Amino acid sequence: MVASTIRLVSGSARPSFCPDQSFALDDAPARVVGRFHFPPMRGIAPYRVVAELEDGRRRVVCVGMTPREARAHARANRDAIPFATMALVVEKWEGTQKVGKWVVLPPVA
Repeated sequence: MVASTIRLVSGSARPSFCPDQSFALDDAPARVVGRFHFPPMRGIAPYRVVAELEDGRRRVVCVGMTPREARAHARANRDAIPFATMALVVEKWEGTQKVGKWVVLPPVA
């Protein structure tokens, strides 16, 4: 680390920085010693419940990590289901986080 003083040069509006000779530079770079722990992330929910509306539009109702969890969220949040819903469909994401498509799962008996 270098300590410096500011010296104004006459006739110049810019200060010049001069290191103090009384302080020496550190030879060893600073090292951070310690462990960094990042908890595992849950990830993106691969299942969703979609409401098919009367006018042909679709609206996502909820998501889940499993089809059963997605259906349970839909049942628990009946207020989130639009009034004009004709059907509820469970879909699964097939692909990577950047590229893929939603595939409709067969209904549960």
